Amino acid sequence: MATKRKPSPPPFSQYSAPPQPQPQTTTTASHPWHALTPHLPTPLETALLALYPLTLALGSLFASLAPHIRASPYSQQHQAFHPEKLAPAYWARKTNAWNVVFVKRGWGWVSAALLLFALSHRAFWRKANALEHAKARLNNPDTGAKALSARADERDNRDRRLRRLAQLFVRWALCTTAWAATTQWFLGPALIDRIFVLTGGGCVPPGGDTHAALAARSHAQCRRAGGAWLGGHDVSGHVFLLVLGSAMLGLEILPTVLRAAGLREERRVRKASGHVGRVGRSLEVESRDGGGDGGEGPTGLGTRIAIGVVGVCWWMLLMTAAFFHDWREKWAGGFIAGLVVWGVYFAPRGWAEWRGVVGMPGL
Repeated sequence: MATKRKPSPPPFSQYSAPPQPQPQTTTTASHPWHALTPHLPTPLETALLALYPLTLALGSLFASLAPHIRASPYSQQHQAFHPEKLAPAYWARKTNAWNVVFVKRGWGWVSAALLLFALSHRAFWRKANALEHAKARLNNPDTGAKALSARADERDNRDRRLRRLAQLFVRWALCTTAWAATTQWFLGPALIDRIFVLTGGGCVPPGGDTHAALAARSHAQCRRAGGAWLGGHDVSGHVFLLVLGSAMLGLEILPTVLRAAGLREERRVRKASGHVGRVGRSLEVESRDGGGDGGEGPTGLGTRIAIGVVGVCWWMLLMTAAFFHDWREKWAGGFIAGLVVWGVYFAPRGWAEWRGVVGMPGL
């Protein structure tokens, strides 16, 4: 009598768990409040921009509570501790090397770092080997329609890079114009000098009634006439410069730094049709698909130097907040800089026509 055989158990592999999908190296941050309007910064941008008011608050609090700072003689005329030998710290001296070499020429350092970033980054220039490879495809008679497609792709890539470079220059030019108008010249005296006069300030003669001092309309003219620039609201030009310069440079390199870290934080924009959509993948897709972006990698020399300049700006902003001006003058400088940053970098997200002129970093 035949014995009924028991069915053999299925192989162990049938009980094994299905393969799990590999995690992607790129993550997308959620946008809880950013989804409300394209004019708001993303959560990460908000955290980075929040460093500015926190730095000003920390410096102002330190200046108010530190006994050695409160006991040191501060001159409103010089906007510094006077005489300088009584300054409470090295960083409280206007003649410290970092103030003389970096802050006094701050816009030049920021502009040079941005120029190096633009000249070396692959979003603006092609690799030589990629260009030669494209030319070889075009010169191959067997490619046929592929040659026409390659030529069209090459032209589109070139136009896209030229547009990025031109819009980067427009953003820099707008910020430079705002810096010059606020601190240097605005159809005469700079805006900070005009604010000083409108709030009751002016040039006080050093001793008798000197016509040159009384006629001075700016801090520079008053100093040349030997007078004292007193009585008004003296907006901190250093705070304005350091906030605007570092924010401009930081927002320009932020998409590159995020991509190097495996992150992607999509920004919302209002399109010409009125609909709000997400953007933020242009450079990433080009890099993955071999779009021809060559030159510096995400953590190359230009990006590292830009990060270093932003770091120095932040440190000098902290020193300015701790040792110079009162809190109202410091916050006024930061507020004016914030208005410029919003107009150049965040307003275009909700205004398609303006975005067509200034563009957006990383797109």
